[in-house]
Amino acid sequence: MSYGTMYLRIEEILKEKGISKNRLCKDLDIPRTNLNRYCQNKCQRLDIGLLSKLIGYLNVDISELIVYLPDGDKEHAANAIKTDNPISLLENDTIAVNHRVNRIKDRALELYDKAYNYDLDYDSASKLNNFKDCVRMASNSLDSAVQFLHH
Repeated sequence: MSYGTMYLRIEEILKEKGISKNRLCKDLDIPRTNLNRYCQNKCQRLDIGLLSKLIGYLNVDISELIVYLPDGDKEHAANAIKTDNPISLLENDTIAVNHRVNRIKDRALELYDKAYNYDLDYDSASKLNNFKDCVRMASNSLDSAVQFLHH
């Protein structure tokens, strides 16, 4: 069973921000060999301390630094992430966001079902229904975007 694949976008972010690997290693006191392993996605475990340093230093969100691809297609994902092709990058970002939105949708519907069993006033019930509809629309829109990018 495939659980998907995670990739670190360190090299891409460094390139975008005009920061050299040498500068990063010096400023964060990271051995260059360690950084290279992370850049090549050849690490087995992620060091939380290093991730925190990178996020703070590069001023990015963790979702910009780490890309999760649920399909587990390592070859396709590695090529798409390393390319400068904006369509491939957009496709990967859309798939990752779509996966997150689907998890949020599932959780929101679960909470909706639990909350619906409570005796809610009209305003609360209305807000809950509107929220459920918004989550479903966002999920459907992202599903459509992913299908569009695949064709």
